[in-house]
Amino acid sequence: MGKVLVIVDVQKEFDEYIQHDLVDALSKYAENFDTVYQIWDTHNNTVAPTHSFPGQVDSVPKKYGKKHFSEEVTDFIKSIEDSSDEGRTFKLSDDEGYVVRVDNNHDWFYVNPEIVELISKLKGNKVILAGGADGECLEDVYQTFVAFGLNVHINKKYTYSAKTSEEDSIEEVQEKLTENVSNYPYKKIIFGINSEEEAEKIILYLRSLFPSKEIKNIFEREDIDYPNWLFIPLYDFVDEANRMSITKLDNYPDDGQFEEFMENTGIPNGYDPVVLSINDLSVINSIKKYGKKIIRPEYKPKKFIYEAKNDKDNAYEIVVLLKNREEKEVLDNVIKDVDINYNLGFVNRFPCVVYLAFKSSNACWGPPNEEDYKSAIKEDWDDNNLDGVYKKLFKIEDIKLIEKILREKEITETIRPTYSPKKFIYESFNSKEKHINCNTIYTNNNYKPKKFI
Repeated sequence: MGKVLVIVDVQKEFDEYIQHDLVDALSKYAENFDTVYQIWDTHNNTVAPTHSFPGQVDSVPKKYGKKHFSEEVTDFIKSIEDSSDEGRTFKLSDDEGYVVRVDNNHDWFYVNPEIVELISKLKGNKVILAGGADGECLEDVYQTFVAFGLNVHINKKYTYSAKTSEEDSIEEVQEKLTENVSNYPYKKIIFGINSEEEAEKIILYLRSLFPSKEIKNIFEREDIDYPNWLFIPLYDFVDEANRMSITKLDNYPDDGQFEEFMENTGIPNGYDPVVLSINDLSVINSIKKYGKKIIRPEYKPKKFIYEAKNDKDNAYEIVVLLKNREEKEVLDNVIKDVDINYNLGFVNRFPCVVYLAFKSSNACWGPPNEEDYKSAIKEDWDDNNLDGVYKKLFKIEDIKLIEKILREKEITETIRPTYSPKKFIYESFNSKEKHINCNTIYTNNNYKPKKFI
């Protein structure tokens, strides 16, 4: 596995936002990588990127904005803008790339063919993103790389945003972040954990807030007892190292022992004595941004649709489990025969799930260990990740039924109706009071039912 740096939108068109020392710092930082790529925006520049960095092997143009979308694509994304989750990927039928749903003010990111080719080169490598703008185009690229299954992180130190300027330095920007956290009166915050599911939610939330950091789920061990406690160090919020060192209380599931630990170790070492719950996740973000604790009533995962629609009449996608590449090939063959607009070319890790939008002929996937994969495997149809997905986890053994749904563009639960032998009756007075003898004639035993598919 190689270590690759991808620098986004560091060019003269955005000089007013780029810290005066960022380009020099990036040039020095680039020397630490095996390979360097640059993605540059062609919105106001169609010639070439402004800078070249050590180790750079290619510069890849990026086409920002919906002006690159055809009328059909524009109409399609408008029709699903309220029912598509972050990271959902749709292939354009003219082979001119993909569009990806992103969770920022851009809404959609156009993945032009040049970026598709770059993604294929980056597979299997550890990718670090830098540049900008943070929360905008840099976030577009990050969410797209994640959607295509890349191992990617953002190094926040080497980024700019709409709030930075050429008068700033990268150290000053970093100091502002550090100052926010240092204003908080404690060094660590504590979350009480009652189950593995709650632990996973906290880990996922931390990963979404700190995409530049590697955060290992320490609750994956089988010997963890619940309830337990998760200790999050605030100095890791701004630490330049790409890692967050969270800890737990081993083998101390008893509240009395926890209180003893807090009295002897926690409070003397700067632990916040208020234990937070899964509903207080927003506190992490408020400390990061403002240096103070802001507790909202309840944490709810992001979603673009507010009513689960998993029944036969309202679902618009089916989810299929693929255990290996051979099963993918079976599904590929059926899809190519039904509609060439479906595409599973980006599916490259197993086991996984694929989502087939049977009404619009689009496909996307849930890579192994991602949240929508876990939700589908558990068949947790109340999960927001599965809004609009029919409440059945299809397997490759259901391939005939999958083919029928894709062809007819509607949910069907059987391949063919149940056959009953034909019979002829002369009268149908079957009640107790009116019944009479009637003759029943069955068809020949050699008769074979007609196939419908």
